[in-house]
Amino acid sequence: MQQDKEIEAMAPELPAVDVVILSLNRIDDTIAAIASALEQKAVRKHIWIVDQASDALQHTRLRAFVNGKPVVLKSLRQNVGVSAGRNIASRMGRAPYIVALDNDAVFSSPHTLERAIAHLEADPMLGAVGFRILNYFSREDDASSWVYHQKMTHHASHEFPAAQFVGAGHAVRRAAFDASGGYDDDLFFAWEELDLSYRILNAGYKIKYAPDVVVLHKISPECRIEWREGRYYYTVRNRLYIHWKYGATFWRFARSATGFLMKGAYNGLLGQTLSGLIDAIRLCRKFDRSAFDRPLYVLRQDVKDYIRECNPRDRISIWDRLREHTFSRLPGLAFICAACSP
Repeated sequence: MQQDKEIEAMAPELPAVDVVILSLNRIDDTIAAIASALEQKAVRKHIWIVDQASDALQHTRLRAFVNGKPVVLKSLRQNVGVSAGRNIASRMGRAPYIVALDNDAVFSSPHTLERAIAHLEADPMLGAVGFRILNYFSREDDASSWVYHQKMTHHASHEFPAAQFVGAGHAVRRAAFDASGGYDDDLFFAWEELDLSYRILNAGYKIKYAPDVVVLHKISPECRIEWREGRYYYTVRNRLYIHWKYGATFWRFARSATGFLMKGAYNGLLGQTLSGLIDAIRLCRKFDRSAFDRPLYVLRQDVKDYIRECNPRDRISIWDRLREHTFSRLPGLAFICAACSP
């Protein structure tokens, strides 16, 4: 491939990295994300763009921008979701490291990729690195992208071991990606990084949060998928499905489903909640834990202990838990991080 030949000729001794970006309209933001990837120094970068059926005019603009640049654009006829889209983009390349960047984000400096890869090269058992995500406009930490325990928000400038990473900007070792099977295409949107993180940990790799690797996220006033336009449906469906995949008992599944139903009703989203619950059951039946051996989905005890250390449960009464987590309004952008432990 021409892109590979050009990059290899530039600096064969530098580490190679595949940068994957998904595109769906918002072409100005997508172009800015690609431009920030092109500006990266001290790495051999391979840039893979998967467009998921953008409008014809915007797609034409995107194709015109990448024309003549060391960028490969693959155009799909439909939106296959974040999970399947990242799988497609990641498997287009073969570099030992994969860095995913949201198309409404940019790397904070020309050396962001260099810093990310340095973490992975320093520890061969490090499977993934979560980047620090800052609000593009305010340069403050992006609360909507904070997937770690809330008590760690005060340590956003410090490195720490983590049980997952955030999708807006992260790096994954390809060996860990392959060993864990990549993303679950059925998730489409929401919790896909958590699902992959569990399998990366179970495959014997580690995950950490690295604050020196920074991405600037262009947070819009509205969500990409708003709560009333399907966001809560995916949150419910995928979280319950992931519970089941990793060994939740019937009673644990029922307890979580009840919590989602109460929260959905309290927020006027009962219809989405019921749809999410029904489709979660369908996905669970499709997965069928008893069909054959799935070693990646049987979390080892040391992995369970590690996840609980990263996401300790608050010691509060059931009434306070109901008040704080169940009977509370859904924030406009906040990532729901309740019940993160397996």
